[in-house]
Amino acid sequence: MPAAVSARFELLASGQTPTSGTYRLRLFWNHSGELKVNLFGSTEPHFVVSRRGNAVHVRTMRRDTHSIAGLAHDYSMELAAHVDHIDIFVDNGLVELFAQDGLVCITNLHFPSNPSGVVQVEVNKLEATEGHVSG
Repeated sequence: MPAAVSARFELLASGQTPTSGTYRLRLFWNHSGELKVNLFGSTEPHFVVSRRGNAVHVRTMRRDTHSIAGLAHDYSMELAAHVDHIDIFVDNGLVELFAQDGLVCITNLHFPSNPSGVVQVEVNKLEATEGHVSG
């Protein structure tokens, strides 16, 4: 994502409530473990990122309750092992996850009742930190 575009999204930390439905997260981790990202105040994750052996797995989920009926999904993909962070951009119900500095982009649509609900990031080990987007 170009720096000029990235700068227009408020940077959030885990547990912070956004002031609007437009914001961004940059999440770092460097060991094995699982990172769950819950958006819009949801109790169920929208993304799960895990490192297993020599690969990073990204899983994206959309449930019928937050989409048009019948368009729910649960997809996974494998990334290069050296991925140490992901960027998530939220523009109301449009959510994009970037990895490998933009080489991988996953776009997802959600239809939440509260697009500016709290953001929660869970880690199964205390190996994730949050940082700022540089640029």
